[in-house]
Amino acid sequence: MKSVNNIRKITKAMKMISSMKMKGELRRLQNGKNFGINSVDMIFKTDTYMQKKIVDVASNPRELLVPITSDKGLCGSINSGIVREVRDYLKVRDRSRCELFTLGEKAASAMTRNYKDILK
Repeated sequence: MKSVNNIRKITKAMKMISSMKMKGELRRLQNGKNFGINSVDMIFKTDTYMQKKIVDVASNPRELLVPITSDKGLCGSINSGIVREVRDYLKVRDRSRCELFTLGEKAASAMTRNYKDILK
């Protein structure tokens, strides 16, 4: 009984440490999320060489979606979450303006069923 209680205490401490690490990583991710968004625009606006290379953007551009899934084991929930997000995204978009290029066999097999017409 004593060893079971000790293991229980160790497990509880490990869970608390991992949750604190996760909160720290989420905070770092949130702080760095918008880091590079304005930097690309700033480069194009300030450098004359880059201003010559700017491509005109169409009013209704085409979209290329690249879902990346893992073929390793124990990634089923991650892969299905990625496929679900792509499906939800494509429900509200004009399908004729979108293309799919999948990386990973799991995404390719899941997208082949419903999106054979836009899969590249």
